[in-house]
Amino acid sequence: MKFLVFFAPFIKNIDKPVCKDCQYFKYNPHYNEPQFAKCAFFSEKNIYTGEIVHLNLYKSREMCGLNGTYYVKK
Repeated sequence: MKFLVFFAPFIKNIDKPVCKDCQYFKYNPHYNEPQFAKCAFFSEKNIYTGEIVHLNLYKSREMCGLNGTYYVKK
């Protein structure tokens, strides 16, 4: 345990929230992998069909910011 405590301050972004722990994190129903996940907070409605489309996780995190501005713990 001392090993982990000693090196923890050198890990980049160790104190930042993780998207998979956010209530807005949604797995893609076709692919149960994190790289295909979506964020339910950043969505848009197709004005022609009325379908709600969630943005992918990488684009959403850019808008949410490194500190997770809209992060809400599950």
